Amino acid sequence: MKINTIKNRTIFSFLLSITIVLPLQAQTSITQSATKSEKKSTAVSTAQSRAQAPTSEYIIKYKDTLATAGFRSGSRPNSKFTVKSVYGRSGMVQVKVESQAELAALLANPDLEFVEPNYIITVNPIEGSDVAAAAAVANTQVRDSWALEKQPGDGPKTVVAVIDSGLDTTHPLFTESNSVWQNDIEKNGLAGVDDDSNGFIDDINGWNFAANSANNFDDNNHGTHCAGIVLSVGQDILSSQIQESKIKIMALKFLDATGVGSSSKAIAAIYYAVD
Repeated sequence: MKINTIKNRTIFSFLLSITIVLPLQAQTSITQSATKSEKKSTAVSTAQSRAQAPTSEYIIKYKDTLATAGFRSGSRPNSKFTVKSVYGRSGMVQVKVESQAELAALLANPDLEFVEPNYIITVNPIEGSDVAAAAAVANTQVRDSWALEKQPGDGPKTVVAVIDSGLDTTHPLFTESNSVWQNDIEKNGLAGVDDDSNGFIDDINGWNFAANSANNFDDNNHGTHCAGIVLSVGQDILSSQIQESKIKIMALKFLDATGVGSSSKAIAAIYYAVD
């Protein structure tokens, strides 16, 4: 799957979760492998995930990003598929097909850059050589990204979006380090109102894409564990005295309590983070 160049952002995969660093002054172009067929395997951007494809939902990308301008959830453009979600101006759309004929039409459409199954992603522990192999092929850009961090008090902190199973925002590590990202507009706004007009109501600390709610509390513990690893890059998290964090963690939940999510929900979380 390809992700277009996103100005003023750095995107990378970090260890066990999908992690996005959002510095204020960085530019980068990240590309991932593209696929043209549902039979072709695709790399999952979570080192501990195993993907399975449902039978009727796909992620498609138009070569001309303006082609999706009139698409709406529930619509059936040219009666060829049903639109489930549109991912901003990327040209990417989550669709549902009703028959093998509709799928065949998608795969044969010359206007599409790729057709990819909407994979079901689950958390599965891996050990030893599998971990090393995953790290070897992952273009994480961790060292480059951490070079962008600022010292506390030197201006706005770098925001790291951890796209996983959520975050235990009450954990002392995150409260004492002042590392939980907050959407100040929503925090200081009216309850039940989309104060910043981004399409998400009361998204004070991020969003739960698994349940489509503002409650992104971690009910699986995987996301909190990974966020702790991210935070440990800047300080000793096992110390008796936790320091002020150099970063802010934006918790975006796409895995449910059982550790199950989908690539469509992960993509939605990515676009939330970079929008």
